[in-house]
Amino acid sequence: MEGKCTGVDPPLRVRPIMLPVKTTSVEAGSCLDSWRARFNQAQRHAQGVAELSYILLGVWDLLCTLPLKMYSCKLVFKLCRVVLLPFCINMLPIIQAVPFGVVCFYWLINGREAPECPASGPDSVLLKFDNPQFYLCMFAGGLDLRGVPSMIPLVFFVLASFWMIKDTFLEPVSENSKTRTVWQSEDGDIRPILGSKKLTLFGMVVIDVLLFLPIVMPIYGGLAFLRAYVNVLVRGNHFKFVSASKGKAPFHLQVEKEEVITNV
Repeated sequence: MEGKCTGVDPPLRVRPIMLPVKTTSVEAGSCLDSWRARFNQAQRHAQGVAELSYILLGVWDLLCTLPLKMYSCKLVFKLCRVVLLPFCINMLPIIQAVPFGVVCFYWLINGREAPECPASGPDSVLLKFDNPQFYLCMFAGGLDLRGVPSMIPLVFFVLASFWMIKDTFLEPVSENSKTRTVWQSEDGDIRPILGSKKLTLFGMVVIDVLLFLPIVMPIYGGLAFLRAYVNVLVRGNHFKFVSASKGKAPFHLQVEKEEVITNV
């Protein structure tokens, strides 16, 4: 009906197109070039923080121009999802990592204890749920919870990484061994140990997280995000796009490329 607002009808509608994509790690001609290419990729991904301001501006304009009768809990819920997704991807990791690192450092230099968090005596904060200091002390290991500052997040990180790679690479191979399309046959070239690829994958994830994560994350995580933040602050959304170098696919994957296009 003319003159009556029946809903939001944007002039441009974006429709998702689902395509099967599996990608491998960045790979260049040498080890040093691969490290440099991976850093460029991490910084390019972190540059997505610039989109958060555009999203906030779009949400604000929508709320200012939308008729009040169009407001609903469903609308608020969807707008929160739109805002929280880029926030959780581009800002929440740093917001979590900085205080977490400070607390862990404080805990380590004091002999794996938090002196300001007594677990006994008249000043004890043990189980005082109304005291904010209790929660800080609990997660800082001040209540004699050895390893809490680091081990619990690492355990979840190992499990999440293992299941993600298993469901993306290993499961499609085992469930579709007869069809053997490129998507189903790409298992990340994981070689079995004791006859089990899952055991190999779990061991590789544990080694990566325990040994190499503390070394690479300050560079590919902290430094890359920091440079992206500074660039957005100074130049906005202007940055030099450097594409990542990828290794060539094995011959059998190149041969089956036409089959993948057909199946899509």
